[in-house]
Amino acid sequence: MRIHTYTPKEINEIIKKLSIFFDTVRIVNPSECREMLVTDEGVNYVGCCYSVWDKNSRCVNCTSYCSYQAGTRLSKIESNCQVVSVPVRLTYPKMEDITCVVEMVINLDKAAGRMTGNQTAKVSYHGAQTAGKEKADYRIISSSLNHLENGIICFDEEGEPIFANGAAHRYFGSGSDLQALGDSFKNWIHPEAFKGDENKWRQVLMTKDSPYHFEVTYHRLRDDEGGVTGSYYLISDKSNEFKTFDAKHYLSTHDPLTRIYNRTGFYEGARELLDLFPEERYLIIFADIKDFKLVNDLFSIEKGNEVLMKMASALSACCEAGKDICGRISGDRFALCIRESHYDEKELINRFDRISGIIDSDFYKLFVHAGLYAVTDNTMPVSIMSDRARLAQKRIKNEGCSCITRFDEAMMEETLHEKAIINMFDRALAERQIKLYLQPQVSAAGRILGAEALARWVHPEQGMIYPGEFIDILERHGLIYKLDQYMWERAAEQLYAWKGTAMDGLYISVNISAKDVYYLDLYKTFTDLIKRYDLNPYLLKLEFTETAIMSDVDKYVALLSRLQRCGFEIEIDDFGSGYSSLSVLKDICADVLKIDMSFLNETQNTERNRIILDAIIQMSKGLGMPTVSEGVETKEQVEKMSRLGCDIFQGYYFAKPMHAEAFVERFRSSNQIQKSTN
Repeated sequence: MRIHTYTPKEINEIIKKLSIFFDTVRIVNPSECREMLVTDEGVNYVGCCYSVWDKNSRCVNCTSYCSYQAGTRLSKIESNCQVVSVPVRLTYPKMEDITCVVEMVINLDKAAGRMTGNQTAKVSYHGAQTAGKEKADYRIISSSLNHLENGIICFDEEGEPIFANGAAHRYFGSGSDLQALGDSFKNWIHPEAFKGDENKWRQVLMTKDSPYHFEVTYHRLRDDEGGVTGSYYLISDKSNEFKTFDAKHYLSTHDPLTRIYNRTGFYEGARELLDLFPEERYLIIFADIKDFKLVNDLFSIEKGNEVLMKMASALSACCEAGKDICGRISGDRFALCIRESHYDEKELINRFDRISGIIDSDFYKLFVHAGLYAVTDNTMPVSIMSDRARLAQKRIKNEGCSCITRFDEAMMEETLHEKAIINMFDRALAERQIKLYLQPQVSAAGRILGAEALARWVHPEQGMIYPGEFIDILERHGLIYKLDQYMWERAAEQLYAWKGTAMDGLYISVNISAKDVYYLDLYKTFTDLIKRYDLNPYLLKLEFTETAIMSDVDKYVALLSRLQRCGFEIEIDDFGSGYSSLSVLKDICADVLKIDMSFLNETQNTERNRIILDAIIQMSKGLGMPTVSEGVETKEQVEKMSRLGCDIFQGYYFAKPMHAEAFVERFRSSNQIQKSTN
C-alpha cells in the first residue's frame, strides 16, 4: 500500500467526513502513544491514545502501531470496538513530513443498539412475598456471590453499603465489617466513577503485600419509574493479566541484547520526560559506530555484541534515573535523551574513546560519531527530533576520531531543499523542465567534432537550477538513473533531429553514473535507443568514470565489450582522479580518454605536473586512444596541452554549455564543423 500525503487542511476535511460514519475518528502518533491535533502551524498532543480503552499503557499488538510499522491499513476488534487504522503522511512547507495514523472506531454495542432500535433494558427488583422467603433468597444469593472470584459491593440509594461478598472484603482487608469496607472503598474509588449510570475503569489498590490492579464496573440501579434504588460495583482482579502485559510491554520496549530501550521504548520514554519536565531543556543525541559491520566480519559477532553492550553501558552511565534515558534504535545506532544541564560533552567523548579500546588492531580503529539536536519545541514528535540529530551525525564524513556535531538551521534548510528537489523531480521529467545543454568538443585545429550532453533544470517559477543543486541529491536518493535515462533519450532525439542537416555527423557524449548499471540493463537501453531513432551508434558516445568501472571491473569489462561490438565508443571520464587509473587501462579497452580537469590547475610543482600529463598522453597514444582535455579556460592551457599532444578540447575558452537550439544556431553555418567519417 502506498502511504498518501496530505496537508493539514486536507486531513482535517477527511476526518470531518469520516466522522459521519464512525463513532470516533482521530489522528495518533503510535510510536509515542499520543493523540494528535493537527493545525496549519504543526501538531499538538492532546493525550495518550490508549486512554480511550481505559488503559494506562500501550495496547498489546496495538492496531495503529502495527499499521504504522507495516505502512498498510489494518483492522481488529479492541475492547468491543472495531478499529480501522490507516497510515498517512502529513506535509508542511517548512518542516519534515510527519508519518502518523488515522484511527477510525465503531462501538459495536452502539452499533447493535442502532440496529435493534436503540432499546435500553431496565433493571427491576422482584420483591419477596414474605420476610422468611426474603431471608432465604438473600442467603442463597449471598452464598452464590461469595463463591465468585470477583468482588461485589452494593450500596442503597443513600450510598450506604448493604452487601459485599468475600472477595471484596478480602481485597480491602476489612474482615467482616461492612461499614468499614464501604468507607475504605469510597475513599479509594476514583472521583469520576459516579458519573452516569454506567462506568468502567482500571485502578490500582496499594496494599502492604503488593499492588492490586483492578478493573471496576459500576452500575446505577433504577426502578420502573426511573428512580434510583441503589448501585453496585463489580471488582475484577487483573493483577496477573497486568503482570503478563507488563512483561510483554517490557519485551516490546526493550532491546534483548543490551537491556536498554529499543526504538519504541525510547520514543515513549523521551515523550514522557518531555511532558513531565517542560521546564528542562533536553538534548537528543543520535550515535552510531563507524564501519561497525567490519567488527562482526573481522573479529566475530561475539566481539560485535561486546561493543554494543559497552556502548549501551556508556550511554546508561550518562543518565540519571527518571530524568534521562537512552535506547538502541537499531543495529549499532543508539539514542540519548538527556537534560542540557546534565550533559557533559567532553565526558561523553571520553566514554566513546574507552569503547574504542575494546578493539586492539592495527588495521581497524573503532570510532563513535554522534549528532546532537537541542530540543526547542517539546511538542515535536520524538521521531523528528531523532531524525534531526541523525541528520547532524550524517554530516560527519571521514573523521578519524570519535566526535559529536550539532544540528543547526542550515542543515534544516538543506534538508528542506533536498525534499523540494525530490518532490519536484518526477514532474520536471514529465514536463521536460530539464533541458539538454551541449558543450562543444573541439579538435586541436579548432574544428567542432561534437559535444557533451549536460543537464540544466529550467523551473517554470524558480528559473535555472544548476547541476550542483540537484545531481548529488538524486545520487543520494537513488534517482540518478532516471535523470541519466532521460538525458540519453534527449541526446538521441537531438541526433535524430540533426540527420540530413548541416549538423549531421557530429557526435554527442552522454554521462553514465556509477549506479546506473544496478538499476538498468544498459546494453538493452542503448541498443533500443539506436534502433528506435535509427542512429549510428558511433555518434552516441558513452562516458564512464574510472571510479564506476573499478567498483565492479568484471561486470564492466563484459558490458563495455558488448557495447563496443555494437559500434559504441567508450570514453573513460575524469581519468587520473582516482587511485586506480592504470589498472583501468589494463583491464578496459576504452576508445577515448578524458583527462581530469584538475591537471590544468596551477600547482607549485608545474614541472612534475607537465611530466605526468605528458606520460598520460603518450601512453594513451600508444594504446590508440585519443585524449580529451576538459575544463580548458585559457589560451595558455590550450597551447600547453596542444604541445603535449592532446587531441580534443572542451571548456569555457571555446564555449559555455548552451541549449541545444542555441548550439545549432551558433554552429550550423560554421565552416568549423568536422563531421565524423565513421
